[in-house]
Amino acid sequence: MPPLPEVGAAKELRLKAFAELGHRSRESWSYAVPGFEAALAAILSGNVSPGPGDLIWNAKPKSVWKIVLPPEIGGDTVALKESESDRHYRYQFGPTPIAREAAHYLMLGKLGFPVVELLAVGDVRVGRRLKKSFIVTRYAEGFRDGRSFIAGGECSGDAELRDSFIREGIGQLARFHRMYFYHKGFKCYNLMWREAAPGRAELRLIDFASCRFRPKIIFAHHVVEDLAAFFDSLKFAPDEADAHLEYYRNRNPGCGLGLEALRRKVADRMFRRSK
Repeated sequence: MPPLPEVGAAKELRLKAFAELGHRSRESWSYAVPGFEAALAAILSGNVSPGPGDLIWNAKPKSVWKIVLPPEIGGDTVALKESESDRHYRYQFGPTPIAREAAHYLMLGKLGFPVVELLAVGDVRVGRRLKKSFIVTRYAEGFRDGRSFIAGGECSGDAELRDSFIREGIGQLARFHRMYFYHKGFKCYNLMWREAAPGRAELRLIDFASCRFRPKIIFAHHVVEDLAAFFDSLKFAPDEADAHLEYYRNRNPGCGLGLEALRRKVADRMFRRSK
């Protein structure tokens, strides 16, 4: 696993990722990894489409679909996320959220984070008006999302596996935070997992559209926001939360908050999220 770079070097990787994608702000553009061009053309033309039972997630204006490609264009199973735009002129001078997400996939992959594989991305415009954005990633076969570990979930009773999932997730979050990278959506359903060995969870991370580099001077606030989102999504008991906060601090000793302050601020943020 590559060591984490300084913040400036990580930001430079992000800029290079946009260049690699061929991103353009005020016109249609698309990117596909070598060998995926025909599959992308088939998806965009509608010649390949998901079935009615292949909807993974839908919250307008975004939807995520599972698509099984025919053998003649690779036979891969992919996930297609589309976002219809109702703010046609908002992203004329900067990247759309999906373009930003794709750049983050490339950046984080090069840094050794366990992300799913980016296959294609693009924006569709009519003139300069944004019509929709799309991103295609390789489907994480054999992986489930972390809601399996919420109380009452199918794996919530497997203490060893659940603890492995949580610690793997917190470890990855601490790595983000060591380079002042704010996730803003670090919830259990954005962590895909499978049991790599008895009692050991292997992760694939998804959904980086809202991520940002943030200044060091205010980053303690973002540490609290990300931890509160993750803890709240898994509904930790107070004593369990303390153990995981201490684990986080061990993985990110420069977080700027002691255990007591971190406990108080995360609990307060979770309370405010629940109102």
